[in-house]
Amino acid sequence: MTALRCALAGLLLVLAVSSPTPAQPEAIDVLLNRVEAALTGGDRQAFAALTTMSAGDQRLQVFLERWLLPSTTRATVHERERVERGGPQALRLTVEVLVEAGREGRLATWRLDLERGASGWRIVSAATLSVVEGLFRLAIDETSQYRARNLVVTAEDLELRLDDGVVFFARVPSGATVAVLLGKGEMTFTPGPDAERRQIALLTGGPSLRQSFTAATIRLNPADLASRLPADRLTAVPVDRRQLLQAQQVFADEVGKSFSVDLADLSRETWSLIPSIGNILAEVRTRKYGTLTYAHDGSDQEDISVFDRARRRNLSIYSSKAKLASRGPFFDEDAGAEFDVLDYNVDTTFVPERLWMEGRTRLRVKVRAYALSALTLRLADRLVVRSVSSDIHGRLLYLRVRNQNSLVVNLPEPLERDDELTLIVSYAGRHEPQGVDRENMAVAPQVPRAELGQLRGQANELAFAEPEPHYLYSNRSYWYAQAPQSDYATATIRFTVPAAFGAVCSGEPATGSPVTLRAMGDEAPRRLFVFAATTPLRYLSCVVSRFGAVETREVTIGQTTLLLRMTSTARQRGRGREVLAKTAEIMEFYGTLIGEIPYPSLSLAVLESQVPGGHAPGYVAIVNQPLPTTPFVWRDDPASFDDFPDFFLAHELAHQWWGQAVGWQNYHEQWLSEGFAQYFAALFAERHRGPEVFGDIVRQLARWTLKESDQGPVYLGYRLGHLRGEGRVFRALVYNKGGAVLHMLRRLLGDDVFFAGMRRFYREYKFRKASTEDLRRAFEAESGRSLDMFFSRWIYGQDVPTATVKWQVVNGGRAVRIDVQQAGDAVFEFPVTVTRIYKDGSEETETAAITTTLTTIERPLKAPLRDVEVNGDRLTPVRLKR
Repeated sequence: MTALRCALAGLLLVLAVSSPTPAQPEAIDVLLNRVEAALTGGDRQAFAALTTMSAGDQRLQVFLERWLLPSTTRATVHERERVERGGPQALRLTVEVLVEAGREGRLATWRLDLERGASGWRIVSAATLSVVEGLFRLAIDETSQYRARNLVVTAEDLELRLDDGVVFFARVPSGATVAVLLGKGEMTFTPGPDAERRQIALLTGGPSLRQSFTAATIRLNPADLASRLPADRLTAVPVDRRQLLQAQQVFADEVGKSFSVDLADLSRETWSLIPSIGNILAEVRTRKYGTLTYAHDGSDQEDISVFDRARRRNLSIYSSKAKLASRGPFFDEDAGAEFDVLDYNVDTTFVPERLWMEGRTRLRVKVRAYALSALTLRLADRLVVRSVSSDIHGRLLYLRVRNQNSLVVNLPEPLERDDELTLIVSYAGRHEPQGVDRENMAVAPQVPRAELGQLRGQANELAFAEPEPHYLYSNRSYWYAQAPQSDYATATIRFTVPAAFGAVCSGEPATGSPVTLRAMGDEAPRRLFVFAATTPLRYLSCVVSRFGAVETREVTIGQTTLLLRMTSTARQRGRGREVLAKTAEIMEFYGTLIGEIPYPSLSLAVLESQVPGGHAPGYVAIVNQPLPTTPFVWRDDPASFDDFPDFFLAHELAHQWWGQAVGWQNYHEQWLSEGFAQYFAALFAERHRGPEVFGDIVRQLARWTLKESDQGPVYLGYRLGHLRGEGRVFRALVYNKGGAVLHMLRRLLGDDVFFAGMRRFYREYKFRKASTEDLRRAFEAESGRSLDMFFSRWIYGQDVPTATVKWQVVNGGRAVRIDVQQAGDAVFEFPVTVTRIYKDGSEETETAAITTTLTTIERPLKAPLRDVEVNGDRLTPVRLKR
């Protein structure tokens, strides 16, 4: 993605700056001040006088014609870096420059080569390294105002109606790019996709979001103005000072939220880029929800969205009709990736007491685009970038995307497809860790101490222990410079912490790690932990706590030996040993089931907390152990299985295969990780505790599926429960319904075909990102039958089947005919257990496949029949009537 496209697609941009090198500032500053003066007004003679280049030098003429223009009204030049060129009398400066012509600006990085002679420092060479053009300081036009009558502003699935109000514009040379609407208006948003309408209905009770508004700010390309705001609905009127001030205040509040570049020390004013043709963004001030942001940005795979700024939640996000027509209903988030990261080298120093992090990431990048002039990376907003450089170009110009954890790196010249580049990004700042809560359960309100004491037979004065603190930096904290989407790469991590702490990171610990570093001056002693991941990872993680000694165990699967390492906080040492032993058993079972273990080692970090939780990046499993004195309970949660306490650990360990070795193409496909992990944990329970416990687990999967399916399809991923902030919905559907779907598929296909299809899927997508369609094709290849309807109903749809069951004895009492009649237009495929119960107390049980609107099952009878039960074991999430 180019820097311009990133700015248009992203929100607030801010230029990252580092402190100039302080060596001999006075003389250099004098020279740069003279450069600024020459730029202002385009005084070419004054600039030429600062150089040693001759008037006929072609390089000088090209530079002057580009930068020394009479239209320039202001210029700012700041030094960013200097290096000696063969001695102290010759320097190479990298400077950043903002050149303004009225309200239009250009941002550039220059390289100035200087030499010091008898008359002081002179420029011997000047070159432009990078340029960002088309920057504007927008302002409301104070000279014009329009009255709006029956004005309707439309975008796909959006209507803003202003029957009577006023409109002000902010303009650029090519026309108006911002419109501020004032008055009593109405916003109507009706998403096209059925799943999105049903999500809106959870919020509003109907398929549309209708809200009155008092003001709306519309950002668009000037070329789209006539089609978006019909001129015949606008009448020029004299400017009303009060309304002008109101429009200016609305504009000031909204203009910095999108398409804006904050140039930090180059300019304290807000600079903006112009949306691409066809794109539109509306900030709508509603009475009930505050500001709602509608955006249609063609550069995104899901290019239509409505965002609730106050609550920081997506109300809706999906692909436009044009996007669907061009690529179909499914997408891979990597399909438009302009580069791949092949390898990371991350060097980080972390101080837990201050949450202070200093780091440097070296990324080896391979270009996928046919031409690449800028790269977008992810990095936490709180981490201040100190520098970005490359092995080819040296120091590079970069922009921060504020509130988006993004970094845009400009290249001085485009790279071509398959070119490789090494980037080095240095940064520092206070950075909050993420919680170990990817799998956290919902907890009930705090139990009163008196009640808790009674339950445990303890005194009412029970002391509540505080968990040992831990600090996790992983996929949601953007603690190192990384690709915009998770992708597979090898890595080396060097992580330094105070000597009292330990670190567990992605990869295998290097020989001799950790190393105690000698304290310098007043510094406290530190330890350096080094990890190397030669097997590709989707993302990198580190967890820090006061860990104790490491204990190890080996697991052998065929010809492969897996080395397990366990470390824990002091109070969890005994529990940690139990976890290590159980982990060995689980990993051996999974390895045998799949046929291999994807990573050569696994580091277990056993932490303590008030609630269960866990996280499972490649090479690592992090497990929260609740303290005995926790005041919380979590029984009423989809992921809580009281009859099998090891379920949680088994789920986490399954992620080494599902979610890590096999990734997911986008957030819609997260069920491939969580559903498989849930089902693998159930399979381990079946082996370890038998069919009765396994049946109880599957019934819980089905029960939560029935309870929450009306909240949306599995395919909505993280957005399930998002509107209500209810994590149980997400776990009930992505975790439990995902697991229930796999069990239904197993019963429909049979064990041999099911496990063969699962292994095929794993082999074909190991260290790749997969989709539901990929899974479907793998099972179809093994079964020889279409599974399109099965996945369409159970993954892409949110309804569950409803059916009526009737039975009657036929053939003179020698057989029974069972009719299963599905209700509604949608036909589901699902297995059910059919039990024939005889009058003598005996039973016959089988699994039957329900595949059509009316499925008839006829079976012989061995004795007089008393009853027939269909799905009496409740293993399938179906609503049956008799």
